[in-house]
Amino acid sequence: LGNHDNTRVSARNGYQYVDAYNMLLLTLKGTPTTYYGEELGMLQADISWNETKDPWGLNYGPDRYKQVSRDPERTPMQWTDGANAGFTNGPSTWLPLGKNYTSLNVK
Repeated sequence: LGNHDNTRVSARNGYQYVDAYNMLLLTLKGTPTTYYGEELGMLQADISWNETKDPWGLNYGPDRYKQVSRDPERTPMQWTDGANAGFTNGPSTWLPLGKNYTSLNVK
């Protein structure tokens, strides 16, 4: 349903449908593949120009990067509601966390 190059399902179609999409995915033929965070309904992160790491987005400049940047769907997995969402013990993460990591996480 999603991958590291496309907007998250919850951002495209609404968080309320995430469970239904995952149930459908698991009933289809073949091997179901879920991009990390899709099973939780992780939302896109709002990433500023200064925080952008995606080379593709950076090529478009500060006025148009949001149209093509893939960074919002590449944010760290939200493991816990703790510091850095439990993703790292370091001082910060590579990309900013989603704003809802304290309420929506694996734990």
